[in-house]
Amino acid sequence: MSGIPLPKAVIGLEEAEVLHHAVIPAAEMQKEVEKYLGLK
Repeated sequence: MSGIPLPKAVIGLEEAEVLHHAVIPAAEMQKEVEKYLGLK
């Protein structure tokens, strides 16, 4: 659309397998990442 080529990491994301199903509100993201990493 913009004429800028897509990075290789972005190409094919629409067809990629979903590896997680968690939906976390942005306001809770840091808390969830810390919990996932075992920091809290």
